[in-house]
Amino acid sequence: MMLKLLRDTSKKNKFSQKVMLGMIIALLLISGMGNYMYLGLNNNDYALIINGHKITRLQFENYVSSVQNQQQKLLGNRFPELARDAHYIQQLRIKVLSQLRDEWLLQQYAHNLGMNISDEQIRQVISSQLDFKVNGHFDIIKYNNYLNVIGLTSRQYAETMRQQLILKQLLSVIRDSEFILPSDKDKNVLTLLLTQQRKIRTAVVNKIAKRKLSVSNSEIRNYYYQNIRRFIAPELFRIDYIPLAGYNNISQLPPIKDSEVQQWYDLHQQDYRQSSQYKYRVIQLNSEKSAKMILKKLKAGADFIAMATDFSVDPISAHRGGEFPWMKSEYTPVELKNAHLQQIGQISEIIKTSVGYLIVRLEDIRPAQIMPFNKVRSVIANQLQQKHLLEKYLILKEKIRKAIDQQSSLNKIENITGIKSVDTGWFSLNTIPKYFPLNPLIVQDLFQSDHLAKNNQFISSTAHGDYFIRLRQYRPALLIPLRKVHNSITLYIIRQKIEQKNQEEAEKLLSELNSGTSEIKLNLKFTQSRWITRDLHESITPAVFSIELPKKDHVSYGLGKDRQGNVMIIAVDKVRNIMPSKEQEVAIDNIIRDIHFEAILTALLDNLRQNSHIRYGEGIINVPK
Repeated sequence: MMLKLLRDTSKKNKFSQKVMLGMIIALLLISGMGNYMYLGLNNNDYALIINGHKITRLQFENYVSSVQNQQQKLLGNRFPELARDAHYIQQLRIKVLSQLRDEWLLQQYAHNLGMNISDEQIRQVISSQLDFKVNGHFDIIKYNNYLNVIGLTSRQYAETMRQQLILKQLLSVIRDSEFILPSDKDKNVLTLLLTQQRKIRTAVVNKIAKRKLSVSNSEIRNYYYQNIRRFIAPELFRIDYIPLAGYNNISQLPPIKDSEVQQWYDLHQQDYRQSSQYKYRVIQLNSEKSAKMILKKLKAGADFIAMATDFSVDPISAHRGGEFPWMKSEYTPVELKNAHLQQIGQISEIIKTSVGYLIVRLEDIRPAQIMPFNKVRSVIANQLQQKHLLEKYLILKEKIRKAIDQQSSLNKIENITGIKSVDTGWFSLNTIPKYFPLNPLIVQDLFQSDHLAKNNQFISSTAHGDYFIRLRQYRPALLIPLRKVHNSITLYIIRQKIEQKNQEEAEKLLSELNSGTSEIKLNLKFTQSRWITRDLHESITPAVFSIELPKKDHVSYGLGKDRQGNVMIIAVDKVRNIMPSKEQEVAIDNIIRDIHFEAILTALLDNLRQNSHIRYGEGIINVPK
């Protein structure tokens, strides 16, 4: 039933979606993007096969690396330690494989529904990305550098973008479908929970003083050796680098001669060919009987626009008298092509489709033509400048590579580039300077200690451009002696003991409070009462709303911790429900919609997994569920 609902929702305007997806027509004459080059992965090994589609081990490892990069940005200094944890890496790989499986199942499902994204849309999305622009214009060097970093050809990158957009389209259909809207009853219950306020008081439990606690030498030694990895001073690097991004500036080049532009145009005119375009009016009907009745009236002289407005079941085009925008011949749906309409004003016979029955009239034709030189001159000039700039840049990189092979000095590299190198100073993988272009994973991979002699200088490509990198100095990781961390370990153990004893004391006091012992008798000093809401970002908020509701004329108690880690007893005196504001209602509606969306998506994925043939590569990881 779930799959049927989703399929019906998508098919409701499937023909309009199909046409509109082919409507984005923009002539993007960008060097290197007109004809994508596909380089297949010559790897017979696989990580996952879903309904015959293979995801290779190489693709899987690339995805894992990408996720690790994202995790590093999110976790910062904590990530290198986690990256050395075998269990963490195993769980990360399982998560990535599960995500790949589910995304591809959804993509296959979207394909079965007829969803698609055209090449023109992909080109437009790529060319509009800010990361690929210089002075507001698409920059082929930045684009190629990015592809080099992520290890994809332009064709592979375009296909990745297509799948992401199709997946986004499918999720939008699911989210916007009427059947996921909650009932008023559900909404009212959730609204009361989300807008609830609680009146609380807090008392810090801090009865243990530092002077009452001591730490033995054996405790310190045990902690040191049990947590030995925490006392390893990380390996240190000192690097010189030269940013080569300055060579991507078109202004450095002389202007392109008109004769060169004209010569290019004469040799590549077919690249600037504008295909024929057609304009149609369409009447979409649910039954063949209705279609026959409408066609009979049209043949008898009825006005096509009026009939489309009154009878077409397609809400997108009906209010425009059945009119569709101009369509290039290559993006015209096969249903319209099969009508074989050649003359303006010609009306088709009834066309049976997966969404019903169509009657189509050809409104106008724009014949194919070569775009005139004056309309593409500036585009070609920019192309040629990009081409010359890339050639100049590749020559520079080749000179640097030869100098590297010859183990040339840093001064010689500076002379070749004309750019002064930057000295990072000493840093570890946890303290890489923000201005340094490489992230910790790349540094760790490039500067493994057993490869230092071989890899002490090289060119590295990043999303922001190319860099000449030279390792100036290196210091391996060192174990810090116990004597140097003795005091810090002592303070840490004392703090842990204090927290543990205060936690035990707080649990004892909570038990007595719940047994009826008064706050005064227990000598608890509570703060003045205040109201707290769920959207208040305090450390105790989750604890406050996990405490049982107080009974009439009684107080409910629970435990929590403040931002400093102090144990607190929380007293809930009263609870009240507040009518939400308009802004809160919108926020609550979004929360409820998200809850239902997640439920629908989970049910859909469960169904797809059960009805698909899924095979995992041998030994890739433990099979995820």
